[in-house]
Amino acid sequence: FNGSSTRLANAANVAATWSAPSLAPGYYSVAIYRLAVSTNSQAANFTVVHNGITEAPISVNLAPSTSGFFEVGTFFFSGAPGELVRLSQGATVGNLRTDAVRFTKLP
Repeated sequence: FNGSSTRLANAANVAATWSAPSLAPGYYSVAIYRLAVSTNSQAANFTVVHNGITEAPISVNLAPSTSGFFEVGTFFFSGAPGELVRLSQGATVGNLRTDAVRFTKLP
């Protein structure tokens, strides 16, 4: 944790994975909390695995000008085991700093 409530790695090919909680089947907005730190990776990849589908990675800039939740997208979760979200970094090195992922059920 490097003295904070976030996880931090500054290396190539690292990842953080959150298992989706036991979600009731339905559509959810998925968001990641980003901290305003200029040394964070500007090209992290966010992958969502849901309802038997692995989405193509979504590029996320982890170095915003203000801290807060960033909505990655809306996805259907079935509640089955193995649903997850993953934040990763390839060969380009920057601080891969993670904190929280939020699942918001849509009506």
